[in-house]
Amino acid sequence: TNNGTTTTTNNGTTHLSPAEAARLRSSVQHLLHMVCWAPVLLFRQDCMMTGTFVWRWLLAARPDLAAHLMAELRDAWAWTVDERLGLFTDHVRPASPLSIPESEDTDEGRAGDDDDDDQDEDADEADEAAESESDQMNGSPVSHPSSSGPHRVFLSFLEQYWTSVVNGSPAERSAVVEMLLKAVADPHHLSCLPLSLGPRFQLLLLGLELLRARALPDVTTEHVFRSRVYRAAAAWFYHPPAWYDPAGLPPSSLYARTGRAAVEQDVHALVEFCRALRADADSVARSAADQHRPAAATPAAAAAGAGAGAGAARDQQAGGTAQEQEEARDAQYGTGVLTVLDPQRARELNDQVGLLLMLVGHEIDRIVTWHNPLNRIRLHFDGQKEFSVACSAYVTAQWARLVKTAWRISPRLAFQLPSRFPYPKLARILEAVVLDHAAEVVDVPEALPFLVTRENVAKNVPALRHLLYWAVVEPPQALALLHSDYLAHPFVTQYAIRVLRSFPPEINLFYLPQLVQALRYHSSSLVSDFLANASKRSEVMGHQLIWNTLTVEQGSGRQEQEFYAKATALRERIIANLSAEARRNYEDEFEFFDAVTSISGTLLPLDAHHRRTRLKEELRRIPVRGNLYLPTNSNTTVISINVNSACPMQSAAKVPILVSFQVLSTPALLQHGNTGSASPSQPMLRRRDTVLAIAGAQRDGLPGSSSQGEEDEQVGEERAEQKQTEEPEEAADDERASSSKRSDSSASREKRRERKQQQQQHREQAASAQSGDEGEPRSFGEDGESSAASSEEAPVDKGKEEAIPEDEAIFRAETGVSPSAPDPIAAAVADSTNNRTSSSSGDAEPAHTAAQLESARPQACIFKVGDDVRQDVLALQVIELSQRIFRHVGLDLYVYPYKVIATAPGYGVIQCVPHAKSRDQLGKQSEGKSLYEYFEYRYGPRTGLAFQRARYKFLQSMAAYSMLSYVLQMKDRHNGNILIDDAGHVVHIDFGFIFDISPGGNLKFERAAFKLSAEMVELMGGNEKAEQFKWFMSETVKAYLALREHSDAIVTLVRLMMDTQLPCFTERTIQNLQSRLSVGKSEREAAEFMSFKVVDSFSGLTSQLSTQLYDRFQSFSNGIDW
Repeated sequence: TNNGTTTTTNNGTTHLSPAEAARLRSSVQHLLHMVCWAPVLLFRQDCMMTGTFVWRWLLAARPDLAAHLMAELRDAWAWTVDERLGLFTDHVRPASPLSIPESEDTDEGRAGDDDDDDQDEDADEADEAAESESDQMNGSPVSHPSSSGPHRVFLSFLEQYWTSVVNGSPAERSAVVEMLLKAVADPHHLSCLPLSLGPRFQLLLLGLELLRARALPDVTTEHVFRSRVYRAAAAWFYHPPAWYDPAGLPPSSLYARTGRAAVEQDVHALVEFCRALRADADSVARSAADQHRPAAATPAAAAAGAGAGAGAARDQQAGGTAQEQEEARDAQYGTGVLTVLDPQRARELNDQVGLLLMLVGHEIDRIVTWHNPLNRIRLHFDGQKEFSVACSAYVTAQWARLVKTAWRISPRLAFQLPSRFPYPKLARILEAVVLDHAAEVVDVPEALPFLVTRENVAKNVPALRHLLYWAVVEPPQALALLHSDYLAHPFVTQYAIRVLRSFPPEINLFYLPQLVQALRYHSSSLVSDFLANASKRSEVMGHQLIWNTLTVEQGSGRQEQEFYAKATALRERIIANLSAEARRNYEDEFEFFDAVTSISGTLLPLDAHHRRTRLKEELRRIPVRGNLYLPTNSNTTVISINVNSACPMQSAAKVPILVSFQVLSTPALLQHGNTGSASPSQPMLRRRDTVLAIAGAQRDGLPGSSSQGEEDEQVGEERAEQKQTEEPEEAADDERASSSKRSDSSASREKRRERKQQQQQHREQAASAQSGDEGEPRSFGEDGESSAASSEEAPVDKGKEEAIPEDEAIFRAETGVSPSAPDPIAAAVADSTNNRTSSSSGDAEPAHTAAQLESARPQACIFKVGDDVRQDVLALQVIELSQRIFRHVGLDLYVYPYKVIATAPGYGVIQCVPHAKSRDQLGKQSEGKSLYEYFEYRYGPRTGLAFQRARYKFLQSMAAYSMLSYVLQMKDRHNGNILIDDAGHVVHIDFGFIFDISPGGNLKFERAAFKLSAEMVELMGGNEKAEQFKWFMSETVKAYLALREHSDAIVTLVRLMMDTQLPCFTERTIQNLQSRLSVGKSEREAAEFMSFKVVDSFSGLTSQLSTQLYDRFQSFSNGIDW
């Protein structure tokens, strides 16, 4: 039949008309286009896996479409390169944990859950959120553009396709060749994110396969392509080494669902790359003299060199920094400069191959060590030892040749070598290099330690002038330059201050103790000027500086007296620079907490039975006024004192006090911006009226009002008088502000209007705030009955005895503890409930007051007199830094770096650990149950989900604290200084014995690296073969590996505190600390070292015996039985 478009013959064959055939071809091409582009446009790993499956099927079923299919895929690949997606993303690596603001550090999971039901609900919500985040990354609705997972799948398809066409015609291979030429056209466009390691070397391995198959059309293209492949491999090592864990990162990471398979794939890619690289080097050596292949200009050669050649002149005319040198070298290829493989060029390529084999071999060692820290045979990877290099045996000449080769590639690569090979010979060579080429590496921060050495500073070498425009380093490196080791060289000091000034106040706030100590080394005003100006940017920074300078004592030596004078002058300068508003904030804050702290000294001469009554009397006399915040948490607003829950605490020869406050989870002060101007025309955010209104509303409901009515009335009258006396002062301030305002420019008036709008927004937010704060640890007693029954704010005391409330009706005189006694922390819950349910007075705006009272929560602190808490500050500083490091590398470990503030010599404020009790208290209250028995009693049978979850959290925290206990040499680890929270986490407190001192006059009773008692091991499975114990040991070693990568920063924090004469320091403190951190050892050596410490703490006869004896000694002397 013939319908005008098709013709069917007798044998059934259909012939299309020309028009219909054209339409059909167009439809097929359009469908093929969509099949190829849809997975790439979606750019999700699951979509790419589906797409590659379809592509393979099409290639097998319709070979006639192969050319069209590969052409479409070539264009799609080029689009991902141009759009900088996945493997070609321009995303930089995450910020270092050394420069992460505290405000960005979440407190997720810090506080224990209130009961089992809450734990289950919270865990289910977390699992759902994690699953959703994982789906977004690996499948559902959106994939992150920096994820290299889709390219990993794409490359696997290309590898399989190349295997099938490697011996085919040039036309069949051309698509893959063009894709690879496009991919490595600019080696610096490849992603540097840690998780892109495998796909990068998977791509480069395919490139070497092209070279081996002689798939490139001519010699010129081969030389250019080979050089770019080598440079792309070397560019990975321009950055510091980074741990990554496809099997252990949070579920939001790319490899969360692929686990060990992704690690095996990465190791396989690296091993195969090394093999192919070695084979390519042999091939180059054999053909170095063979120059008979034609080098005609072809389209492929032009594509390979066009981008580089076009900008060659411009790049070569650029400056001489490391980046500019790299661009100039890349520009040489394709312009005829290096298109002939002469013997000299062959030797240079051979040197590059040797360097790359060493670097990639080291990367393999790192991956293997991280994923198999205990070196278990069944977890070995194929070929993992094939390219390991014993670099420690290299002689100086070998290192010199490697440095020369690395410098030829890029100066950045040369100065990254010590981060992987920390050997003195290599460091000395780089020190000599940087003196001769300082101007060329001013944009390489890693070169700084090799320029600024004690010897170079003492000699005042001319190269130090380049510090005036050197690249910015991390804050600890800048702090190290403020030490006396560098003789307060003006260029060095100026550079350090410039670096610190480049970071916001919240980052510098973390390093404040070291910054204040730096004052002692500098006769110029550079450091004091920086600190004074920093205090203007943040009121909280100013307050913390004042407290830190108050801890400086006037010693008998000349240096101590000079330091005291500098600290005093800085403090007076900060106070003098305060505006009228800021001065009132300062006076209110310091008067209030000085009054609370001084009660500790007032109670000392009293009989123990009368201290609690006197404590409550003293607290009721303290007015709550102004913009008050807890010194340990600047993101709060104090509105009242929970008087009834206050109690003195038992400690050796001292009387620390536990005081709970009702706080709002909103900052009392504006913490950012230029808040410290002396001009009253720049008012800061004030909540005086709001706080006074809340205080007035709570006046009738203050704790203790039922039994102390007259005293509460007196307190209310005092507050009313204070409010009345403050109003004229505020009016005068407003009048002065108005006068100043009239004289300001229009720009200043606009800024003030914006500031007032921001203030109003803050007040509205405060009025509508809901209870709790995601960024803050939950305080005790937030859930009423369940909190009162099972959640306790555990006191954190630095005394040699366990810090426990002291009251005859509550605690037995002989031990200070009574299992059946009422919990003093539960009183805070009652206070909290009373405060929330009390009626509002007419002094406040009802809407604001109701919202504020609803969101208020109790938070407790310990106030101490007679103890130097600066040791605790230093230890907790390292603990908090470790917390940031763990999160940075994806380790799911737990520490609780509670806050400690030294407010004066022998004075301090300590944050309480929420929802936690000491192991000794749990033992007494559970009638002597072991940890395992207590966990079964508290969380249910061992086969239940609640028990397994609690044990996991126990292991999380034990791994982190065990490692930190060894590094910091925490001693006095009796069961009164080890807490367990409601979730099952272990928390260590009391750091009075760290580094090089121990109890009993440094008699070294505790010989173990860290405390690992038999009951702890029982909860971990009972023996070293249990999977739970193996996981604990593995995570302890990984925590150690992660921490030691920042050993220089930790040593700097300690070194700058050495001149404080704290008792924990000796002449060998720094050397001992570096030894414990395995400075100068390889990753595998460090892992074996820490593994031995774990095994010795568990099974070593001396370690176990000393642990048991010390616990018995504490039981006999201090009543700490469990």
